[in-house]
Amino acid sequence: TMMYSFDLKGNTKWSFKMPLQSPTAMPVFIAPDRIFVSSLSDTGSFMIRVKNNQPKKLWTSPAMQNEWSSTIYHDGYLYGFSKAKLVCISAETGELKWGQRGFGKGSLIMAGDKLLVLSDQGLLTIVEPSPEKYIKTGSFKAIEGKSWTAPAFAEGKLFVRNLSEMSCYKLTK
Repeated sequence: TMMYSFDLKGNTKWSFKMPLQSPTAMPVFIAPDRIFVSSLSDTGSFMIRVKNNQPKKLWTSPAMQNEWSSTIYHDGYLYGFSKAKLVCISAETGELKWGQRGFGKGSLIMAGDKLLVLSDQGLLTIVEPSPEKYIKTGSFKAIEGKSWTAPAFAEGKLFVRNLSEMSCYKLTK
């Protein structure tokens, strides 16, 4: 599988043969020049750096294997779901820092300086983005049933949905 970059006229600027069969989560751009890609595969994930339209693989890591939930980058670390475990890995090396089970195949977003983690059964957990250890600061049952869609956050309101309904919560500090 190839990764391509195009200019505004549609011309190829660069291409890169990925060490994955097919990525399934949205790649993450890490300014100024890195791209993180992950999929549910034995390879797991990789990081490239693009300088002067030349991509170079920096590392691969089986520690992050996103299935559909995209990864969050924050202060040098990547947070996301590897299969059915919430994990934190180093963006510099791909090294696993910690992992936490109990969310099923969940999803997460960043709201302010907190990770909002939604389990596949609708439990919303607020997590400190810390590479040292998993730090839960609160949780509540946000919605019943299968919740496979990432939450959304706008203007102080958290939106969650399952396969048939949606809920909205006003979050305060």
